[in-house]
Amino acid sequence: MKMRRLISAIIALLLVVNLSVTAFAAEWYLEDGDITVSAGDSGQTVSQGSSTDVADDAPVIKQRDSSKTTDSTITISTSDNATANVTIQDINISSTGDAIDVGSSSANITLEGDNKIFSESGSALHVSDGDVTITGSGSLKAEIGDNEDNYNDNAKIGSHEDEDMSGKIHITGSATVTTEDDRKDDFYGDGAGIGSGYNGNMSGSITIDENAKVNAFSQEDGAGIGSGEGGNMSDSGSITISGNAQVTAGSGWDGAGIGTGKSDDDPPKSEMSGTITIGGNAKVTAWSGIDGAGIGSGEDGDVSGTIIIGGNAKVTAWSEDDGTGIGSGDDGDVSGTIIIGGSAQVTAGSDDDGAGIGAGTYGSITSTGRIILRDSAKVTAIGEDEGTGIGAGDDGHMAGLIIIQDNAQVTAIAGDRSAAIGSEGKDDMRGTILILGNARITTGMLLNDKVAFNYKTKEIEYTLDKNAIGRIGDGQDAYHESSYGHYVIGPDVTINGLNGSDIEKLKDYINMRLSGENHDGDPENLTALDIRSENGKFTVTAEGKGTVEKILYGGSETVPAAPGTYPVTCVLRLGDETIEFQIGTLVVPEGKSDDADTPQSPLYRVTDKDGKDIAYTAEQKDGVLTVTVDADFAVLTGKLSGIGTLKAQGVEKIVFVTKDATSAFRLADLLEKGAAEETYKLTHDGKTAAFTAGGRQTDISDILVKA
Repeated sequence: MKMRRLISAIIALLLVVNLSVTAFAAEWYLEDGDITVSAGDSGQTVSQGSSTDVADDAPVIKQRDSSKTTDSTITISTSDNATANVTIQDINISSTGDAIDVGSSSANITLEGDNKIFSESGSALHVSDGDVTITGSGSLKAEIGDNEDNYNDNAKIGSHEDEDMSGKIHITGSATVTTEDDRKDDFYGDGAGIGSGYNGNMSGSITIDENAKVNAFSQEDGAGIGSGEGGNMSDSGSITISGNAQVTAGSGWDGAGIGTGKSDDDPPKSEMSGTITIGGNAKVTAWSGIDGAGIGSGEDGDVSGTIIIGGNAKVTAWSEDDGTGIGSGDDGDVSGTIIIGGSAQVTAGSDDDGAGIGAGTYGSITSTGRIILRDSAKVTAIGEDEGTGIGAGDDGHMAGLIIIQDNAQVTAIAGDRSAAIGSEGKDDMRGTILILGNARITTGMLLNDKVAFNYKTKEIEYTLDKNAIGRIGDGQDAYHESSYGHYVIGPDVTINGLNGSDIEKLKDYINMRLSGENHDGDPENLTALDIRSENGKFTVTAEGKGTVEKILYGGSETVPAAPGTYPVTCVLRLGDETIEFQIGTLVVPEGKSDDADTPQSPLYRVTDKDGKDIAYTAEQKDGVLTVTVDADFAVLTGKLSGIGTLKAQGVEKIVFVTKDATSAFRLADLLEKGAAEETYKLTHDGKTAAFTAGGRQTDISDILVKA
């Protein structure tokens, strides 16, 4: 009996010993001291006090009483490409250094409950060249100290002062993350809310997606999301907001809401040379407290990178003073590209001399600058005083390209001393404005510069002068003498209710140069550009100043026969210069074949009445696939399995466009109508659309939605 008891005791002891090296999930309390989570090839361990390297793959860090702050901190340390996994639950840290230090390591942090982290002289959550993913269903509030005795210029979430944020910050799931503005304009605290610290570059990536909610604010001159004051957002730097994310971001003073902080006093200027992308169903509100852009660069900073807004995103961007809603801050130029497309809905404005979309006060759209509004985007842009709705700021030149095309609907509102689209002063419109496709433009001017941002509703409120004309070109007045600039207008566009071919009436709105001693004759810098496509071949006819040099399909003048997707661009000569811009996309479908070696069937087809494949153009952007056919009759068809594949590739909605009809459906709705091998047909016959699916081709027109 004694021997049996001894053996049992030995077995129990072995089990206890074994537990010390076997992974398990335990609860760790910050009241017991600092916690270090380490991960490597041999697994993950937790150390706290006298407990060293305790194996734990899923530690839960919490407090016994989260109503009281603790000065204990959390450190993540990883090696061998390992990633640490940790859950924080209702913690309340107030520390001198970093509250949570990821640094150069990699961590997945799951939020449960309400978490608060504060650092007096470090970052609340420090990330330099490491990777951190914040997920879960809880919340995280991250703040730092800021007073005249303690200049804390670190990012709240991100890198320290003089340190680049070259890693990755990913906020996802249903996490809620907040970094608040202290609402004190005391010039202390110039790091970003999320991004890099003062004088540190944002060369990494910040991604916010799924159902995450983020409220990110800097204390003073850093960006809400992006770089701190004096820091660039370099070529490799990216900020991506997608999914169903809801983001509100702001700079307390002169940084951008999303982008770069204020440029430091010493040259060279800070630049936003990276990429900002907003898509999916994201809802974004971004503002600068004073002279930065809502989205783009801070005061004195240039935009040489790319800003892309697409999908079904809803965006409001605002500058409280001399910056622009989307573009550059005060005294900053735009030499990069701003693209708004898909079915995005965007409202952007400035409260003093900056453009709604474009350049801030004293800023120009340089010769390489591009503002492109396309697809089915709906855009409202409001400048104030001497700021344009779309284009240059006060005293700046519009020397680049403004392209409004496809089915974009644009409302451009000028301040009371500027053009709605173009530039503020006479002879400052030196670039080219192109209005093509079926674009619809409405222009106007503010009444007594009445425009403001309502911080409660997060909407831009303005009052129009019903008796004023918002002009396209240079200045608020009719001016037909300038020897600079070009205008390219398509016959099917609509400008203030006028057809694009009604040039005589459009003279009242477009400041094109006119011939004659009194400048009341024929246009001298206008090109009427008609773009058509038939059987996959694009034809472009130019009348007036410009001449078409060539049409390129993926860079070649030959219309491709091989299956594939090809961007179609037009090279247009305007006097001594040429410009190249995209006019469509050609998709050459796979042909039918009984040969076993033939590539698999396409995911969808476009056919004529006889069921023969016909050429079409297709463009996929931010979850929307638009298929366009230059015909009265066409059928979009395929199997539901192909729809499933498209959905897996990120397509959420298909828009089918023929000469006289446009219809759309959501892939999820169609997939509910049958099995994978069943066929669907969306038929356009003139202005009529019919939608059927299944073996009996049952009518499913009820799932058609707005394009």
